Amino acid sequence: MRKIYLLLIILFSIVSVAFAAPADVRIDVSRFDSRKITVAVAPFTEIEDLGEDNMGAQIAAIIKNDLYLSGYFTITEGIEEQQLQSATLDYNELSEQGVDAVVKGTISKKDGQYLLECYLFDTASKVRVTGVRYKAVKPILRKSVHDFSDEIVFRYTGEKGIAHTRICFVGDYKGSREIYAVDYDGYGLKQVTKENSLVLLPKWTPDGNKILYTSYKDNNPDLYVIKENGTGRKRLSGYQGLNSMARYSPDGNSLVIVLSKDGNPELYLLNPVGEMLRRLTNNKNIDSSPSWSPSNRDIVFISDRTGIPQLFVTDIDGANVRRLIYNNTYTDSPEWSPTGERIAYVCRMSQGEFNIFTTDLSGNYQQQLTKGAKRNENPSWSPDGRFLVFVSTRNGQSQLFVMNNDGSSQRPLFPGEFSDQFKGEIQTPSWSP
Repeated sequence: MRKIYLLLIILFSIVSVAFAAPADVRIDVSRFDSRKITVAVAPFTEIEDLGEDNMGAQIAAIIKNDLYLSGYFTITEGIEEQQLQSATLDYNELSEQGVDAVVKGTISKKDGQYLLECYLFDTASKVRVTGVRYKAVKPILRKSVHDFSDEIVFRYTGEKGIAHTRICFVGDYKGSREIYAVDYDGYGLKQVTKENSLVLLPKWTPDGNKILYTSYKDNNPDLYVIKENGTGRKRLSGYQGLNSMARYSPDGNSLVIVLSKDGNPELYLLNPVGEMLRRLTNNKNIDSSPSWSPSNRDIVFISDRTGIPQLFVTDIDGANVRRLIYNNTYTDSPEWSPTGERIAYVCRMSQGEFNIFTTDLSGNYQQQLTKGAKRNENPSWSPDGRFLVFVSTRNGQSQLFVMNNDGSSQRPLFPGEFSDQFKGEIQTPSWSP
């Protein structure tokens, strides 16, 4: 029987403090093995007039959406607010109504900072599972709410949530193609670069605080790294020719990059600050689009050495290069899943469409995830390996979509009110750790 033992202790950090509880709490999650967890989320109580409309309801709406998007929870709306806001919850009645968990809290403001107190209750155990206090200014209040949603996911699944994550991409928002970053749920859009030049292929660093990208600003496709807030721009690689498709290893100890300094594009390994370590591939054809395995030991990449771009794998010494699949069809954009079992990639179909597939590591089992659009491409995994973000032209222009790792539940990333904010082409999304 799978169980998670939830230890409630006082945790201190800059932004949050967990409240003490009288005893350790055991939640038997085996009762959810065949169904989703039903949760009721009450509007947060506003301790005073915050001068903003329905902030308590807005916080509850963020948590509901986070838990729904996680895929682990069902949100129930049929419980009276008075019942949920009661100082003493009637666990028996809530259980009879099919509620497994209750989320509620308070929001107040002092000296320009918001104080957010969040609570999670389990009806079967009849206890408060956890309580966390966050202090935040308005611009990062939404992040604090996402953090508590991730806490709920962890308490019930033992897995890290993804509500705190961000997605970066290249997009044309205001007439200039730049790199942007947005919350995983499509809110919190921010412009990262201001190059006023061609920028390409953003990828997050392993700590999730910086972004690698290629820029033509200095008349050569050089590799740069920049903080998500747009500061700290630094060139990492400026060899003549291509400096592109760079990826840090998951442990951050090395960097794979495509360089054309010696002729045709090949894979090279650099140290974290951009110094050359060694060349990984060496042939007369094009090698590109590298992606690390989570073990840091292997790299999947694209090569046309067989006459058409196909998936190959090499170890980090450049040895043991082997072809992964044999479908004799144009393939591109491989992405190794964070859990290590599968690799996503793009395949050109006989009708000229581009669709996303996954393959196991033997190359013997492929699964088609998308169909019905001219182009479905540029897949990137969520850090838990349960979702993929990708680009699709199914609605006439390129837009970001998210789907489950089996291809189900495909939906636009941006909510309806933001769906048309990018008028130009969107390219190459990357999901943060």
